[in-house]
Amino acid sequence: MQLNKTVKSISFDKGQVWRPYVSDEQNAFSASFKDGGSVSIFNYYLFVISIVLLTFSPARSDDYVACQSTKALESLAACTRIIERGDTITNKLASAYFNRGVVYTNSGKIDLAISDYTKVIELNPKHADAFVNRGSAYRDTGDLKKSLDDYGQALKIAPRLSEAFHGRSIVFALQGELNFVVKDLDQAIIINPNDSIAFFNRGIAQYKLGNIEAAVDDIKRTLKIDPYNREAKAVLNQITPNNIKK
Repeated sequence: MQLNKTVKSISFDKGQVWRPYVSDEQNAFSASFKDGGSVSIFNYYLFVISIVLLTFSPARSDDYVACQSTKALESLAACTRIIERGDTITNKLASAYFNRGVVYTNSGKIDLAISDYTKVIELNPKHADAFVNRGSAYRDTGDLKKSLDDYGQALKIAPRLSEAFHGRSIVFALQGELNFVVKDLDQAIIINPNDSIAFFNRGIAQYKLGNIEAAVDDIKRTLKIDPYNREAKAVLNQITPNNIKK
């Protein structure tokens, strides 16, 4: 069978999670992006305002709470105050670097984000989320080797960390290693059988490998979990047998 040339190019959903570290028990905030873009676009003024906040705001006892805020300016200012005063509690200092790294990531300051995630790892070599986020940051700079290394390290620390499987699968996709994409997403689905992004991306990989029936099945599963997923509906319409010539 041959694919109809009218079928449009189909791409993966990068759905990577950048999340501030709160504790092992809870995660106060998460945000995801598609197609390699940032979660949110912050312009130059974010950093100008943050400098003002840092200059005129003394360190507060509630900085630890503010550092976990979903509000970028508040989080950036509070995390930086914790870092600048050199908190002696390692976990709190690591959290401040991690959360500031998330703000830098979301504002497109990838080099600064990598620097902060690296500091987290120096303070806590078992911080799997820091390896995941740094791996994603390296991926966005085009350094796929370092990205793979970081995802691999995250999985050594936390073998059931689905974000690491998701992130690594995107790197494999960029390298054209589609069989590895499928294997990593198999693991993500084992961890979370309701992971719509894993089913969607595995379906795309199966489609690109020529496994049309498996691709259709995965996209249908995506829609069973997320019935309003317009992208999945469009893809399913493209890859159904009606679009295949015998």
